[in-house]
Amino acid sequence: HGYLDYGAALQELDGVRDQLPSNAEIHRIYSAIYRRQGRWDESTDYGVRALELDPFNVAILWNQSATYLAMRRYDTARDLINRAIALAPDTGNPYEMLAYIERFDLGDTAAGVALAEAAPEAIGSDVDKMYWAHALYSRNYEGALELLDRSDQFVFPNSPFGYPRENLRALIYRLQGEDDLAREHYARARVQ
Repeated sequence: HGYLDYGAALQELDGVRDQLPSNAEIHRIYSAIYRRQGRWDESTDYGVRALELDPFNVAILWNQSATYLAMRRYDTARDLINRAIALAPDTGNPYEMLAYIERFDLGDTAAGVALAEAAPEAIGSDVDKMYWAHALYSRNYEGALELLDRSDQFVFPNSPFGYPRENLRALIYRLQGEDDLAREHYARARVQ
């Protein structure tokens, strides 16, 4: 995620790609960069090529699932992430991605809770994020605030940055119509 200088990153990759044309990881990186730029066709082309080169790589499956999720191709995203879960049931990120797919496709906020309860060891410390998202989207704002007290920051899929707890707290207060508290916590987030 580094400097977010995608042009320079692509230039560096161009030289490496020519030397290692069959390296699936290079294609995965191209796909991720193009996804962050909103260049869906290029992202998909590189992601599909990465999968052709290494169809059992969980990181590549996750990456391409994220691309399809962003493109609202939910069934394809779900198929890929289910493959990742089948290949690596002890890895947490695919479960979290599946929860996102279910929420965005079906509006199912409880899917994350069900997945968290089914595989808490695999999900690890990210389990609180899944409970938090369910609380937030279910409008259980007090529950969401309580869960925020357990962690300094959350990192969400498709985002290279953590979200300061104060920023998330401000969001909850804003959703509750508590504008003064929201402004106070947004101000705290700016100085964190």
